[in-house]
This record gives sequence, structure tokens and C-alpha cells, in this order.
Amino acid sequence: MHVKAEIFPCPGCGSAMRYAPGTDNLHCDYCGSDKPIDVPPLPPEMKRELGACLSRVQSCHPGAIEKVLDCPGCGADVSLEPLTIGEPCPYCGTPLLSEPGNPLPPSAVLPFAVTHKKAQGIFKRWIGNLWFAPNALKRVVDTGKSLEGYYLPFWIFDADTRSYYEGERGDAYYVTVQRMRVMNGREVPVQEQERRIRWTPVSGSTSRTFRDLPIVATDRLPPKLLARLQPWASGQMQCFDLRWLSGFTSHEYSRPLESGYEEARGIMQSVIRNDVLRSIGGDEQRIYGIDTRYDGERFAVPLFPIWSSTFRYGGRNYTIAVNAVSGEIAGERPYSYWKIFFLILTLTAIAGAAAWFYRHYGGD
Repeated sequence: MHVKAEIFPCPGCGSAMRYAPGTDNLHCDYCGSDKPIDVPPLPPEMKRELGACLSRVQSCHPGAIEKVLDCPGCGADVSLEPLTIGEPCPYCGTPLLSEPGNPLPPSAVLPFAVTHKKAQGIFKRWIGNLWFAPNALKRVVDTGKSLEGYYLPFWIFDADTRSYYEGERGDAYYVTVQRMRVMNGREVPVQEQERRIRWTPVSGSTSRTFRDLPIVATDRLPPKLLARLQPWASGQMQCFDLRWLSGFTSHEYSRPLESGYEEARGIMQSVIRNDVLRSIGGDEQRIYGIDTRYDGERFAVPLFPIWSSTFRYGGRNYTIAVNAVSGEIAGERPYSYWKIFFLILTLTAIAGAAAWFYRHYGGD
């Protein structure tokens, strides 16, 4: 459906402004003007009560409406993929935006802090440190156009937990035992120390508070790759405002809330289990049962900033992503089998030459 494109005109020349990473300003690429983005502090109600939303989970499922925007820069009709809030016009580059369409609009935005130039440097250093990287990959970096900016949705969860456990604590001790060992062709008795465990029944409780536990809420980029970009500076989130998104491709959540919550619960349970092991103490532990009570469960769906590049090599796509706040980088990488082949060939030649030299001159 056709919707009006949201742009933010420059007060100086009327051109569409875009957000300048690392600042609180919109910036005009044509006349250089800046305009502050004034937003109120994040309200406490930014996070919703989880139980209430899960009870009517169908009403929170993502939509699938394709929007068509009229670009005010060149007049083209720009089709946005479903669950896309905005992107630069593919014809003239004008930053185009639309209002979110999902039942749960973005709760907050973590603005870009790392500029494109800085991200490009991080990317280049990462590539330079890769062994056997193909030259084609390094050429991608040298073009300077390899990274694109995205705002991607994450679920973040809060919970206050109290866990009651039963198990056993194992304390190691050693006893001297006599064993027969073969020495000099004869069996002889020897004294050895043998490790044993003294088990003691234990029970107790442990508490753990989770805040802003992030779970990827989109499949636009590989979720396992995005998970490696943690931690996210959630304390720097700002109130959601389309101005933060101007100039970047921005998406809404495509992963249902209950799926994200299920993954979050699994992570919480793993952390709680480690807490219980530490609480039991000793040298070894046995856990017979953990009963966890969850209180204060709340969630939000903010947008986090990412610089990313996807390139094709050897018939396969590879993706690299940079956390646009911390600068943390993670990626998939190909190998140049020609470089590996020539390295093996060179090492083989060196080994052969060394063997020849030894045979002819080693005895002198």
C-alpha cells in the first residue's frame, strides 16, 4: 500500500537530513547544517509486563504489509519489504522512513556511535588479521562501500529470580592404597594416593536478577552472528524517534515474542544452574532439582545499530557485522585454498631442500 514517506527537511536548504552517528544531531549533506534531536528521557513504562502480552500473544505477532513510498527526492515509487521501517532511496539516496506497522512498535533506539569511517577501519583491521583470506575479500574492504548501516530489532527481557535447589556437595580427599606395579620385569607392591569424594546432602537457595537480556528478533542477518556482538550498551538507549533512523535501513521484529522468551528462559536457566553449582561449593557437585520462581518479568523491543557487509565468494555468501556502539566485530570468513596450497608447496620445498642439504653436507 502507498504511504507517505517521512523525511526531515534541512532548515537551511530544505534537503532531507540524516542522523550523524556519534552525535545527537541530524546532519545535512548539502549545506552542512546540523539540527539537534531533542527527545525526552526513557519512561519507566518503556518495558511492558511480559505476562499480559504472552496471554494475548496472537495480537503481538508480526505483520507482513508491503509499503510503497513516494520518494520526494526523485519521485520514484520505492517498495519497502515487509517489516521495514525505512531505507535510503535506491535511486537518489534520499533517506525514506515510514511509521512502524507491527502491533508492538519499537520501544527504544540505541543510536549509532561508531561512524562509517571508523567501522571501515575496524573491518579492514579484522580482514588484515585473517590468515589465508582471499584477495577478493580484501578488495571488498578497499572499495570503501562495503559496509551498510542497519537498525535491527532485539527482544530484551528483565526478571528477578529466586531458585531453590537440592543436591550433594562432593569434597575430595586422598587415601593411601597399595597396588602391584611391574618394575624391571617384576611385580612389586607400591603405595599410591587415590582420590575419593565424600558426598554430603545440601539444599539452599540463590537469587539472580536479569536486566536487558538481549535476544535477536529478526532473521535479516544470521542470529548466531548477531549474538556474538554482545554486550549492547542498553543504558544508552533513547526514546524511539524516526529521526534516529534517518539514513539507515531499519527493520521491525519478525520473530514472535514467545519464541524470543523461550530462548531467554533457556539462557536464564543456564546462568541459574551455574549459580547453584557455585552455591553448593566443594570440589564436585550433584544437582537433583532446581525450582525457580520468576518475578518482575518485563520486556521491550528496541532497535540496535549494526554496520554489516555481505559478500559472495566461491558460490557462498559471507556476512560480517560490527556493533555500531562498542565496535565489536564478528563474521564469517572464507579461505583462499590457493594460498594454503602454495604455503604447503613452499614448506614442502623447504623441507626437501633441508633434507638434501643434510644428506650432502650433514656428515661434514
